[in-house]
Amino acid sequence: MKRLGFYFLAALLLMGCAARRSAAQFIGYTSPQTVSQTLLNTSSFACDSTLHFYPTQNLGQTVHSLFYTVTLASGQTAQFYLQGSIDGTNYQTISDVGIAVPSGAVIGAGYYPAVRAAVVCFGGSTATIQLNYAGTSVTAAVSAGVVDEGAFQKFIFNAAAANNSQGIAITPTPYGNTSGVIYFVFKGAAGPAGSTISVACVPGGTGGGIGALPVTTLATTQDAEQSFPIAALPCEYANVTYTPGGASAATINAWYYFSKPGALPPSSSSAPSSNVNISSIGGNPITTTVPVSGSVTATVSGSVNATDNLTQVAGSAISLGQKAMANSLPVVLASDESPISVTPPSTDPCQAPGVAKNSVAINIGSATTTSLVGVSGSTSVYVCGFTVNILGLATTAGTIQFEFGSGASCTGPTALTGTMAGTTTAGTQSTISYAPGHTAFKGAASSGICAVTTGASPSFQGVLTYVQQ
Repeated sequence: MKRLGFYFLAALLLMGCAARRSAAQFIGYTSPQTVSQTLLNTSSFACDSTLHFYPTQNLGQTVHSLFYTVTLASGQTAQFYLQGSIDGTNYQTISDVGIAVPSGAVIGAGYYPAVRAAVVCFGGSTATIQLNYAGTSVTAAVSAGVVDEGAFQKFIFNAAAANNSQGIAITPTPYGNTSGVIYFVFKGAAGPAGSTISVACVPGGTGGGIGALPVTTLATTQDAEQSFPIAALPCEYANVTYTPGGASAATINAWYYFSKPGALPPSSSSAPSSNVNISSIGGNPITTTVPVSGSVTATVSGSVNATDNLTQVAGSAISLGQKAMANSLPVVLASDESPISVTPPSTDPCQAPGVAKNSVAINIGSATTTSLVGVSGSTSVYVCGFTVNILGLATTAGTIQFEFGSGASCTGPTALTGTMAGTTTAGTQSTISYAPGHTAFKGAASSGICAVTTGASPSFQGVLTYVQQ
């Protein structure tokens, strides 16, 4: 009996030491979470300058991408960006501002409990806008394609009325400064005389601002693209202002191309020149004729830049042109002087720095043949490069091909390129760009350049750069 009691007691002790069931615990996701949403798809978005917000689904993602497609009427512009918030009340901008058309994308990074898309449209009436959001938790990739393009290229004025004042604020600037170039063109008619454009950096977003581009008078020529280098000022808020000089039936298009980090800032003026009169070398007075050989040390009072303009030697004026030996300054070259290599100037007008380049906008919305550069006497058109964005279509991809021919619509055409196609994914954008640094292709004498497009309700947007001579 005592033995049975012992075994019973041992069994109870063993049961007490057995593992007990515990409640299940959530230990987190084991793979990066992704989110994909359509935030907006409307053909009646109000272009009333009111900021609209669209919250995103949040699963803890840290990389946020906003893709937009927009159809705007003349005079309308739209801006797209992402905002994040820690408390759900106070938001800050976490992406660049997208102003490209007809589509583009911006990217924001970092975890925020609340993330939303912000959209504002200017110009009155309504526009067609679609917004798609994608989020993930992997490391953000290097910006490329439409994201990179949307950062440095801002379409600031879209067929806006040239007889009305126009302005746009770029906040924040993509690279923290104003360095870049603005391209401006009057369309439909000559612009009003005395019209001006300016760019101001506005610290803190308020006040008159500091001029990155002083008030500059515009040429009035229709379809002539004008470019304005913008000085590099550290700047978060940049305001671009157009002021008309009077009445006009013209419209204006303008693009702001920001200089990417590491690029040299554009130059808006040549180096200053000054007159320098060198009266002595090595402490000895200079006579009108100075034989020079061997090593020469020049002592000059003050500083002399390489770009200074030397107009006198020993008080005697230097004039240009051929001279007799007695009236020339002799120069002695050493007998072992290496030959001087002379490269003749290029005959390619696209390579020649002294030949002005022209540009024409590509803005085609149908299947047709469109004249881009018209015939001008017996001249030929040298195309230096082009960029074209093709909107994807649902069934048959839109295509574009360049050709030359005579007359207003390239009669008797000859193809200059193959047929370049977009995608069959509706709403996406394909970018085709070619700028080899020399002539890409040219038409025959007495001919113009046309674009042949196909597709059901296609859209082709871009620019073609050329020389006509």
